[in-house]
Amino acid sequence: MDTGKWAVVIWAAVLAVIFDISKSAYDLLAAFIIYFIGFFICYVVIKKLFRNSPSWGAVKWGLAIPFIALVLIFILAFINGMIVGYGGSTSSSGVPYPPSVTPAITMPVVPPAPPNVPGVIAPPEPPAVPSVAGSGGSVGQASSAKVYSGIDPNYALADGDQVALTRNDKATNPTWAQVKSFMAQDQTDQIQYSLTSFVCADYAERIYDNAEARGIRTAFVVISFQDDSVPHALNAFQTTDRGLVFIDSTQPLVSVVTTPGEKEFGVVTNYDNIGYVELGQPYGIVSLSTNWGTSYQDYVAWEKALTSFKTELANYNAEIERYNARINAYNANPTSEAEYYALKSEGAQLDQESTKIDADGNRLGGFWEPPNDNVPVSTIEVYW
Repeated sequence: MDTGKWAVVIWAAVLAVIFDISKSAYDLLAAFIIYFIGFFICYVVIKKLFRNSPSWGAVKWGLAIPFIALVLIFILAFINGMIVGYGGSTSSSGVPYPPSVTPAITMPVVPPAPPNVPGVIAPPEPPAVPSVAGSGGSVGQASSAKVYSGIDPNYALADGDQVALTRNDKATNPTWAQVKSFMAQDQTDQIQYSLTSFVCADYAERIYDNAEARGIRTAFVVISFQDDSVPHALNAFQTTDRGLVFIDSTQPLVSVVTTPGEKEFGVVTNYDNIGYVELGQPYGIVSLSTNWGTSYQDYVAWEKALTSFKTELANYNAEIERYNARINAYNANPTSEAEYYALKSEGAQLDQESTKIDADGNRLGGFWEPPNDNVPVSTIEVYW
């Protein structure tokens, strides 16, 4: 077979493949363009190779014939594609192609821009918050905690001036461990309490300013009581792992200790405390040096443990007094060797009780009477 016939066969096969994969008039147009480019390249190459060949005439006809056939077939197929459309084309076997599905066009939903909220909110009455985490627990019941942002509390310091908080806009919420670390370094609790120079508001303001300066977001908190007695000021931290935790560094006026005896507990030199605040419940404090929990339920458990400890300590001290009296009587008038060993055995038992009492006392920390003991909290104001 000469070169021209081979050209006819090759281009006819290419043409058949192109039209077999075409599904629409636009596909035909694209196929025709591709075919034309290929034909042109092939024509140039063959012309260069067979220009001086005696078979060049056959080659030209071999290229020209399928090209002319392509043009005619393309025109007919294009007209058919335009008439039938995307959904009416058929496969080579005569089975209609399934209609193409045009994907739905969805416009992106752009949320409305947030309102321009001023940095300082000072409403006549603070907005009520249905629930506020109180030392890890909840604050709810009949009243709601009042939360302020960017304003100072209407609360007086010992010298009569109003509390003025120094805020740090870059301060962030700490972890519970960071709060404990900060309080361990801060020495505000070591300032002597005085009704004329340094009261609870002074402690809370000083803690607030020191913490904010360290980049720790802090709140100044005022709690009032149902008996309308003097409110109390303290601090709060919105911890990332325990929620809102209250801290009270005010030196207590009264330390809870036993009457002078063999053992006394409750006198410590660190006055930083966990504050336990819940509406409708008495305010409580526990030494921050303990590993006690931060929820109000933890404080209830601490109170029960403290009551049990006081009973245990009182019984121990009474046993010590009786034991000392028996020792004094024996020393004054030794009776028998059996009594000597009995007293010695009792002394060893009391030593074991002493060790247990020491562990229980250290676990509970310092014992202080919180302000307005057993008077329920009526309102909570939180100033960020």
